[in-house]
Amino acid sequence: MDSGLLKSDRKHGPLADQVKKVKVTPATCVAVAEVQLQLSRDESRSSIDRDALRENARKALYHALEIDPSYQPAYQSLAKLHLSLHENEKAIEVLKKALHQSPKDAQLWSDIGLIYARERNFSEAISHMQQAVRMEPENRIYLRNLGFLYARSGRYEEAYDVFRRIMSEGQARLYIARMLYQLHQDEACLAQLQLALAADPQLTAAQELLAELQPSQAVRPVTHSEPAGTPSQPPARFRFEPVE
Repeated sequence: MDSGLLKSDRKHGPLADQVKKVKVTPATCVAVAEVQLQLSRDESRSSIDRDALRENARKALYHALEIDPSYQPAYQSLAKLHLSLHENEKAIEVLKKALHQSPKDAQLWSDIGLIYARERNFSEAISHMQQAVRMEPENRIYLRNLGFLYARSGRYEEAYDVFRRIMSEGQARLYIARMLYQLHQDEACLAQLQLALAADPQLTAAQELLAELQPSQAVRPVTHSEPAGTPSQPPARFRFEPVE
C-alpha cells in the first residue's frame, strides 16, 4: 500500500490536484497528521510503511507551523510524534517552543514536567509541575502529579502537604507509603503506613499493604466498604505513574 500523503485516485485524479483546490489551514494540516499517525500505529503494516506515515505527519505538522507559528495543536501533535519514537528531548524542545508562544498555558508546563519525569530528571519535572500548579492551584491532576514527583524525589513531607490539598490525611500517607514500597524502602514505608492507620484505622488499603510488609502483624480487613475515593490497590510492587 502506498502510504504517501498525496497518492493517486483512479476516479478523481491525483489527490494533489484536489488539495490545491482547498485552502490549507493549520487545522487541516493537523487533522491530516493525526490520520497519518493513527495509521502508523497499525502493527500489521511494514516498518517502512509506518516510518513513511510518520514522516508525512511530521511534514504536515511543520507546514501547520509555517502557516501559523502559534498554533498550539500542531506543537502538541508534534510532541506526541516524538514521544512515540522515544525522542523525549525533541518532544521537550517542541513543547518549549510552544511555551514561548503561550507562557501562561498550565497544560504545557505540566506536559513538559511529565516528560522530564520520564527522563528521571525530577528537579526539572518538579519545577515545571510547580509552575502548572501556580497557574491552576485547584487542578487536582497537577496537584496529584506534583505530590508523586515530590515523593519520588524523597521529599516526603512536601508530598504530604500537596496530597493533603486533595485527599484525607490517611490517604496522603498511604500514597507516600506506596511510593516508598515501589522503591523498596520498607522501613520508611512502614512508618508512613503507621501514620496512615493512626489517622484512619479502618483504611483497608493501608492494612493490606501492611500485611504485605509484615504478614505476622496483618490486620483483619474491615467488612464495610471504604469511603469513596480511597485508593485501594493490590499489595504488589507496582509502578506509580503520573496522571497525563
